[in-house]
Amino acid sequence: MPAANYIFSQGKLLESLSYKLLELFVLQKGEISFLPVNVGEAIDEVKQITAQGLQKKKVIFEASFDEVSLLMEKDLFISLLVNLVDNAAKASQAGGHIRLTGKCEENRYAIMVRDEGKGIPESEIKNILEPFYMVDKSRSRANGSVGLGLALCKKIADIHGFQLKIESEIGKGTCVFIEW
Repeated sequence: MPAANYIFSQGKLLESLSYKLLELFVLQKGEISFLPVNVGEAIDEVKQITAQGLQKKKVIFEASFDEVSLLMEKDLFISLLVNLVDNAAKASQAGGHIRLTGKCEENRYAIMVRDEGKGIPESEIKNILEPFYMVDKSRSRANGSVGLGLALCKKIADIHGFQLKIESEIGKGTCVFIEW
């Protein structure tokens, strides 16, 4: 029964996200309701959504965050974090760690998603936010990727006014920072 619940919840999330993406990208209305969202509750949903894939890959996911409520569109924010965690998992080896941290610092909130994966060449970082761009095309195709995840993350960040920054080192991993 847990698998059926997972499939149902994912279907509802995709349905909701599809409607929002239709508004954002096709109709370009840009009319989104920003409501207070508890970051901890959103991260708990990200944990639930990604748990099965991370367990299958044998990647350890850790999250620590300062509890706050921020104005955002919850489903899009969750989609952004799920995409980042999924990308981190794809880059990670079995036994690797993915860390999601959220900190409140003065007048801003910062989230960091860090993996211990393959890393991205510095020359490629400027391109990875472009739609359909993939650093390792053979690995990406094997994982079922088409190169839209980070482009979607960038669009969601832009809509919310978040700053999205990526740092990476070959053989040591990648860190994605989100600040607002």
